[in-house]
Amino acid sequence: MTKTTKSWTMLGATNKNEAIISIIDALKQNRSWLSKCTSRNFATVYNMHTTVKRENFLKILSFDDIVNLYREIKKQYDDHYYTDILDRSNKF
Repeated sequence: MTKTTKSWTMLGATNKNEAIISIIDALKQNRSWLSKCTSRNFATVYNMHTTVKRENFLKILSFDDIVNLYREIKKQYDDHYYTDILDRSNKF
């Protein structure tokens, strides 16, 4: 895997609210690596075109669903932006 220069950094999360903010921020960036996320919750939230709709949908998801969605996006982010030292210290 080649090293890619980062122009954007995915936000870390230690609770549900921070995870929601991080997910919305990643969706706003609309990066090409997001196309590798395939879960049903990702597809649903990705196809909502306003931040308000996305935020409202994410707030009604369970904690476990948010964690799984955050991890899915974070994994694709880490895989795409390979660096010498990967920070895989997800707090969940």
